[in-house]
Parts: sequence; structure tokens; C-alpha cells
Amino acid sequence: DDDKPDNVITLRMSPMVFVYLQQFWLEIIDYINEGILGDTVWGTIKSAESFLKESVESRTGFDIEVQSPLVVIPRNCSSVEKLAAVLGDICVTSHFSLRPASYFKGQVAVEDSLWYRTFEVGIKGITLRAVTDSPGDGGGSKPSLGGGGGGDGDGGAIGNGDG
Repeated sequence: DDDKPDNVITLRMSPMVFVYLQQFWLEIIDYINEGILGDTVWGTIKSAESFLKESVESRTGFDIEVQSPLVVIPRNCSSVEKLAAVLGDICVTSHFSLRPASYFKGQVAVEDSLWYRTFEVGIKGITLRAVTDSPGDGGGSKPSLGGGGGGDGDGGAIGNGDG
């Protein structure tokens, strides 16, 4: 037996922007948990659990790269003040190793070797900044709430590049 996966799921994602509005997300979560989609989603989650279990049994590897997602967290729904977090380049890979294991099958102790999956997560280049959009500036960002960034103390802007 070698430690290479039987197959690999590869995912590459270009830079994206995620805006977090707490009330909006709470309503979505409530709709999913309690609303019309509840049974469908929970059935999907059970299917996902089944898929993950089968992916270990078949040694399905994961190779995921996400390029610099931007997460924007406004102070509130109507505020121009916000936190902007560039999460850097994110890589997630999985590796398999065969290790000795002891477990019970019914009431019988079994000594065996089992495949274990290890996830390796790497994040490079995280930046956190506080910014304010000035009314009438076309949505551009101006540094106004203080520093941030990579510890260089220069603050900076995230937006249309005019800062």
C-alpha cells in the first residue's frame, strides 16, 4: 500500500469579496434552519457526512487553493466604516498515512492498521485594515480609522486603489 490518494478533488478559486452583514446572515441561517429548506439542507448535510466518510474509505485527497479572498465587515448596515480583511493565499491539502490502531468490533478488540487523513492548511499574506468610504468618492476607500496591514504602520486602503 502506498500513501498516495486513490483520487484527488482539486479546487482553485480566484479572488472574491465577501461582505458580512450580521442581520442578513442571521436571517439566512434562520431560514435554512427553520424555513422551507430545513429538511432539504439537513438531508444534504447528512449526504455530505456520508461523502466525507466514503472519501476517507476511498482515500480521496483534497488540493484547494483560494487566492486572497477579501472579507468586508461593516460597522452596521448603513455605516461607511468597516474592517477589511484580505485573508491572503490559502492552501489546503490532505495527506494519508497508514498507522496501527486498536478498536472494538462488537465486543472483540481488534489490532489493525487504518488510514488517517491529515489536512495541511497554509495561509500567506493576511492583511487587516479599518477604512471609511467618503460620501461622493465613488466608493473608494480612504484610510481614516488608523493603521492595520502587515505591521508596517502605514495604514492604507482597500478599494479602488485611489488611497
